[in-house]
Amino acid sequence: MAKTMAQLATLPSFDNIGCIQEDPGTPGKYIVSPVYHRDVMVEKEDPKVEATGPFDTAAEYLAMHTNVPDGGWGTSWTMATGRLLPVLVTYLPQDDGRFVLELPGFDSSNILVDASGRVTGITDCDLAQTVPPYVGYARYPGWITRDWDPVWYRPDSEHEDSRMELNAYRDYYATELERALVRRDDLVCAFVKHTRRSHRYEAIFWIALHSKPSRTEIVRKFLQLALPNLKTRIII
Repeated sequence: MAKTMAQLATLPSFDNIGCIQEDPGTPGKYIVSPVYHRDVMVEKEDPKVEATGPFDTAAEYLAMHTNVPDGGWGTSWTMATGRLLPVLVTYLPQDDGRFVLELPGFDSSNILVDASGRVTGITDCDLAQTVPPYVGYARYPGWITRDWDPVWYRPDSEHEDSRMELNAYRDYYATELERALVRRDDLVCAFVKHTRRSHRYEAIFWIALHSKPSRTEIVRKFLQLALPNLKTRIII
């Protein structure tokens, strides 16, 4: 999978954040169009789709999606999320004005393999978009970052990998991606800067910004990692 993703690194970079779509006026030509996001709510079967952008900078994109109102779910943690999420966003790498292609569903359900485990294809690539490199081709696959979405990760389940196992898988994947990119110095630099922290970047940039059910728990996870003696009850 790392070798497959390294192929995306050979594509030209883009000047904007947005979805890749065919130009209506020029068949065969593709442009960066607005970004489409689903309003993910557990209780909704047909989530609302919003179109925003395209964006010239990552700062513009992040500002659009960090406007989280205080309250709403009636807990002190939810109230804190609206104030702490913009702080977490500052942890992301600075925007360098270069954006790369990202697969919208980079998870196991969209990867085709043969009987030997060799990757033969990637499905569900509609609404593929451009993003900063730290959440683009250089990031980890979703199935080895499950522990960074606390709402869905069940460490006690026999069907889940432990955090120790997921850390080992991430280390192995990062090493393989480095080998796949080693022929070009600029790509190796992107790997060194981003891949080994991409599970944290993904938790902020993708999950916390776009999934309301997961947002508060991700903010809680980061804060408790930073302050391990923090009590559940907080006042801000």
